[in-house]
Amino acid sequence: MIKSKADLKALFKKNSVPTEADFADLIESGLNQSDDGIRKGPGDPLSVVAGGETQELFSFFNSVDAKKPSWKINQNPSKNAKTGFNIYNDTRDTCLFIDEKTGNTGIGSTTPGVKLDVVGAVHIGSEDDAGFNQQGLYLNWNRTGRAGESNFINHKGQGVGGFSFHNSDGTTISDALLYIQGNGNVAVGAGKNTDYKLDVNGTVNVSGALTSKGITLVDTGVIKMIGATDVAVDSNDMGLYSTLEGRYVRLVTNNAPILFFTEKLGTQISGNITAMAIARDGNVSIGAGITPATKLHVNGAVKISKDSNANYYTKGEGAYIGFDGAGFKETNFVNNGGGKTSFSFQKCDDEKITGTLLNIQSNGIVSIGAPEIANARLDVSGNIRVSGDVTSDYKDYSKVQGAYLSWNSSSGNGETDFINNFGGAPAWGGGFVFKETGPNSSMAELAMITRSRGLEINKIAVKTELQVKGAVVTGSDIRIKKDITTTDSIKNLEVLSKLNITEYRHIDPGTFGNSLRKGLIAQEVETVFPEAVVTRTEFLPGILAAPKQISETNGVVTFTMVDPHNLADNDIVKIQTLRGSVPKLIKLIDETTFSVEGTAAEYEGDVMVYGKQTYDFKMVEYDRLYLLNLSATQQLVKENAELKAKNAALEALLAGFEQRLTALERSTN
Repeated sequence: MIKSKADLKALFKKNSVPTEADFADLIESGLNQSDDGIRKGPGDPLSVVAGGETQELFSFFNSVDAKKPSWKINQNPSKNAKTGFNIYNDTRDTCLFIDEKTGNTGIGSTTPGVKLDVVGAVHIGSEDDAGFNQQGLYLNWNRTGRAGESNFINHKGQGVGGFSFHNSDGTTISDALLYIQGNGNVAVGAGKNTDYKLDVNGTVNVSGALTSKGITLVDTGVIKMIGATDVAVDSNDMGLYSTLEGRYVRLVTNNAPILFFTEKLGTQISGNITAMAIARDGNVSIGAGITPATKLHVNGAVKISKDSNANYYTKGEGAYIGFDGAGFKETNFVNNGGGKTSFSFQKCDDEKITGTLLNIQSNGIVSIGAPEIANARLDVSGNIRVSGDVTSDYKDYSKVQGAYLSWNSSSGNGETDFINNFGGAPAWGGGFVFKETGPNSSMAELAMITRSRGLEINKIAVKTELQVKGAVVTGSDIRIKKDITTTDSIKNLEVLSKLNITEYRHIDPGTFGNSLRKGLIAQEVETVFPEAVVTRTEFLPGILAAPKQISETNGVVTFTMVDPHNLADNDIVKIQTLRGSVPKLIKLIDETTFSVEGTAAEYEGDVMVYGKQTYDFKMVEYDRLYLLNLSATQQLVKENAELKAKNAALEALLAGFEQRLTALERSTN
């Protein structure tokens, strides 16, 4: 029997002897997690196991003595195979149901087919009142008892009333696309205030018949001018029509431009720019104001379609733009003139032309940012970028003799490809030649790459390491040498013994790696073998740090470092960016800050200040050390031979002494 807490306390008082039945009542009056389906572990939420055919969870009573619950929650409403969360009472099978699988919610429905399925009226307003007597929006169905209509009801309160339809991209809400005023007037894209039953801002498409009681023309407007014989015109569009054969239609102004507008009021379009204007001097503007400075000024894109008469390029001197003139669907830029330059692309400010960006001369020579009189087929002042091939038609470089520059076309590993088609040259021909010249100097050959001779370079500098597969061959013919003497091997051995072989790691591991190396210190070598040390201009990795902050003011970029940079005014500093290394002359600000000329856009992404330029960078000419070592080794061979000869003589002398000693011992015995 289930008993109250007071009854149970009375059974378990001091000196009382509870019976077996009392203990049974105590157990029945409490909750058992296993039998009653209620669980609560430490840190876990309360868990309730549903029971019965309809998977009942909770019943809510208005009082302890109530016979029937006022509300219930189950997981499987009756007559419904779907499982979900259901709130109901004795009068309704469901009041609120959430489908377990789809998440659809039903109000008054246990089979919601969409995210919110409502059986009954919906009121959107400040209060819930099905009598439509509160200000707000109501959505109902079949209110008048007709053929199942949907009812949109607006309680306007003290306002004008109406309905407004908008569109949104998630961040802003558009102006009203459709507005129905309280008096029944409808505006489509025409704001919220209209004096007409239907006010449309835009084109109206009528598939059937359009009936009107009349058209009003304000200020004696004319739509159609009819000659002796009327001709049918396309009256679907508003416009000005004339059927007078051979007669002009004139738009005449009195010392003023002719303006074309697109807005309803006929004054201006957005940005205070007319849609099109014809100025007094005949200049035409399309979306570019009412005072065009050129014959045609267009603010926007221009499309040019094919002209079947390609001979119009010869009609008169000037510039032409066409399409598909050669039949390849190409855009044609045609210059009919006798000058040296056919096309010139220039830049200017508000007062004058400030520079020429690209010139195409009449002989086909192209200069980009270079002087107008170019000396090569393509003359470029600046960098050239070559991207990857996207078609395979021109990848067969064997088709036409010449030089090709491509990217990523052979191995697909992001390489730059220099390709030479030597054509019908001899087997030993072909290759690449690198030359230089100056204003008053002859052509000098710097390097050559050929099939027969390989790579020939006058001088080579390697920053990190040089890997050679095969032999390194050096020109050593006596016929190219003079002042030949034999070096002093004894002195060379003495010099070699003074060289200090060290182990070290590079300060710049990004360039040289972080492995332990063996080598010489140039400053130490210079004290004992100065002819093996050369001095160059180089950048020292004295900073190797990213700036804490980069800012720009009036073309001056300021770098702020975390630690002192140890730079001086007018030092030249190498700054590494994603685009490469940039040497810059600095202006010192303080021990952690300096500035350079330029823009902050040059230093987007990862930036590292490498260090300053030095003019006494020491380098070791290891070739001299190799020959020094060879000469010293020869000296050691010579000395070793002398020692061997002395040792042989001593061994012979010792053998003679041993023989005489043996003979002496025999005679004594």
